[in-house]
Amino acid sequence: MRRIVSIALLLGLSIILVISLACETTPKNTAQVLENDILIRLSTNKETYKPGKTVVVTASVENISSNPVVYTMACKGDPTPYVYLKNNPYFSSFYLEEKEWGGIRTVQPLVTLGQLDPYETVTRQVVWDQKFRDFQAPQGTYSIKGSIKLGDFRDESPLKTVSVELDIHIVGAPQWITQEQAKDIVLNLPEVSAWLEAHSGKNLVKEEDGNVFVLLDSGWYKASPTFDFYESNKTVTLDELPDWVPEAHVDVLHEPWLIKIGTHLGTAPHRIEVWANPETGEIIDIQFYEKSGF
Repeated sequence: MRRIVSIALLLGLSIILVISLACETTPKNTAQVLENDILIRLSTNKETYKPGKTVVVTASVENISSNPVVYTMACKGDPTPYVYLKNNPYFSSFYLEEKEWGGIRTVQPLVTLGQLDPYETVTRQVVWDQKFRDFQAPQGTYSIKGSIKLGDFRDESPLKTVSVELDIHIVGAPQWITQEQAKDIVLNLPEVSAWLEAHSGKNLVKEEDGNVFVLLDSGWYKASPTFDFYESNKTVTLDELPDWVPEAHVDVLHEPWLIKIGTHLGTAPHRIEVWANPETGEIIDIQFYEKSGF
């Protein structure tokens, strides 16, 4: 009886050990999408991370059919599948790289093709050190995306993108200001407010004797009814000009952040550049420029 109990106990411990090992090797956080006979999957070693802990992402794409599948890559030498951290309120999207690569890859700007053979699986592992430039990413939820474009770019039919997204969470990290908060801080600076008032549409247009004039560096320019200008990715007509205000743009590819405001209307200076710390919102520097840059 004792021997039977001992064997049963050993079997129980073995099962517990196997389950424990399986839990350790099974990805903690997984998402997958099956579409057009392509199974694309993302897994991370954790779902929630403390500051400074490496986010390890395993990405795979599998052809589950008996036919080869052709896909298109943006550049020769690009990896399969693409894996990137999506745009968020704090910084823009960027691709995640393999740990052993040690930096950003240099590829040829040449659209090219790849092929997944029947039942072939391609797997790659990428990492994120929780940093954007030299700053620790703030606390929050981040979306990682994996994608592949099916089809031949030389064909007339549109390419089919198969993608999957997976969220991770960073807890305990310093909070950043958002891009909108950065704009508000800059727009409320006295010198910026004064420039913005002088370069708002209401102060750039006037009517005299039935004619409409627009203020430029050379003085008041008599505008035709079809006068318009293109700025900040939009076209502004003469009728819309009195309500127009120059927009602030946050360039998050810089460290610290660069907030730019400019217009070629009005008189110089035509552009302001403000550097701000994304962690604190502290203004580091303000510069005025003669040309708009837009």
